[in-house]
Amino acid sequence: MKKLFSLVLISILLLTAAAPALAEGTANVQVGDYLVFGHYEQDGNRINGREPVEWQVLEVKDGKALIITRYGLDVYEYDKRVPWPTWANSRVRKWLNGTFMNTVFTKKEQACIEVTHVVTPDNSLWVEYRKATNRKYEAVSDGRETDDKLYLLSAEEVLELCGLNTIQEQLDSAEAREMMKAIATKHAEYAGAFVYHGGMEEYKLDGQGCCWWMLRSPGHLSNHLAYVGSGGNLNSFHYTDVHHLDVCIRPVCWVNLAALQALGN
Repeated sequence: MKKLFSLVLISILLLTAAAPALAEGTANVQVGDYLVFGHYEQDGNRINGREPVEWQVLEVKDGKALIITRYGLDVYEYDKRVPWPTWANSRVRKWLNGTFMNTVFTKKEQACIEVTHVVTPDNSLWVEYRKATNRKYEAVSDGRETDDKLYLLSAEEVLELCGLNTIQEQLDSAEAREMMKAIATKHAEYAGAFVYHGGMEEYKLDGQGCCWWMLRSPGHLSNHLAYVGSGGNLNSFHYTDVHHLDVCIRPVCWVNLAALQALGN
């Protein structure tokens, strides 16, 4: 049943990626719909104020929806400290649930966001993948569990959304990679986000070059972090790369649909 749900999800998301439409209210919101929730600078022109933020619905359950920003909204470093911290102690987690949240949402809007118990797995996915390809790896701890309003997806959650089980399966699936592609806002690009500007279609979405976006999972080594590449592929890179501020942030959260509806969203 889980596999069937994931296949249906892939189909819906691919269709909406080709022809996205904003949901009319939240009463009958479905997976693949886009919701407008909060405001953030996106067009690179601060004079005209912040723009409405679009979120894509990933899951609907018990009157709540799991949503992710449609675009890579901004760039922010994961952390600079050594030894490298896990998600629980990272700077990006503190920023998302502090400065970023207070910038994007009013107090009434923040009240619509559910607190999620976030469990970040260790890097066993990467160990399995690297071992199979005879490349270097090491076991990395998952760190402590957290309770967050805003967070980043894990590599495991990306695979679950794709209906897959391993990193190799995700890399081999054109549909799964297409589903995970994202475009950066002009604000993010101006702030230093990597955006593909070449001619290869596999790194584009709707004719636009795609960005990299950050996950909260450890990578294949203790000083590496997982992310999604411009081709929609799961990848792992050295933490110092994040300090270059070229990796986009796509926050995720669970929202109460009735509360959103009451706000008029």
